[in-house]
Amino acid sequence: MKLENYIAISRNFFLMLLLILQGEKLLAAEIPVTSSTIATAISSATDGDVLLLAPGTYGTAFGIQNNKTLTIKSDGTGSAVLTFSLSASAGNTGGGLIFDGVTINRSSDYFVNAALGKVDILAFRNCTIQNINRCLVRTTDASAVNMTSFEISNSIIKGCGSGGWALTRFNHHLANVKIQNNTFDNYQGEDIFISTAPAKNTAFDTDFVFENNTVYKSIRVGAYAVCRPADKFSNNSSY
Repeated sequence: MKLENYIAISRNFFLMLLLILQGEKLLAAEIPVTSSTIATAISSATDGDVLLLAPGTYGTAFGIQNNKTLTIKSDGTGSAVLTFSLSASAGNTGGGLIFDGVTINRSSDYFVNAALGKVDILAFRNCTIQNINRCLVRTTDASAVNMTSFEISNSIIKGCGSGGWALTRFNHHLANVKIQNNTFDNYQGEDIFISTAPAKNTAFDTDFVFENNTVYKSIRVGAYAVCRPADKFSNNSSY
């Protein structure tokens, strides 16, 4: 074999190996966790990782990790029950949390009652959300920052809202809101969604979707709604 051919083959092999190694880095890792290891797993996880929660009760609080979107998911072998409230992350410039297949059982006023900073996504998928007296989400950022996506889908919301206020209450400017394929069972609160941003959203047009939901014995009598933008969405927003 000529030397130049050998060099070309070696170079191509090296490039392929480099691409494979980089590809492995880009693939999300699935990380098994328990109630005693979740705090360490959250801090050491990388963007895109999926934390698979073993059955049990999780009371250790954590927040959105800066510029990392993590999925907090039941491993499917039993109930993973979250009883904490989400920690603040006001200085964040991105990142998010996707809760998938877990039970959120607070027996208190809020699951999120904090300043979160800029958020790429906050989602609740295939969850059971119960016994939250006031808000599942209440963001308290002093100035309206951006959240790209908020989602509740394929979930059951039951026994919430006895303390009043809206189920979700945002100081953020939101680009996309999707509330789809859920069951609201005996939701005793006020609006399902309300914007409380200090100024009208001029960052983008909000796309608000509320579809295929079952609402049973829900929402108080009075001036309440599924969505109350309160004139904080841009004029070209869609509902």
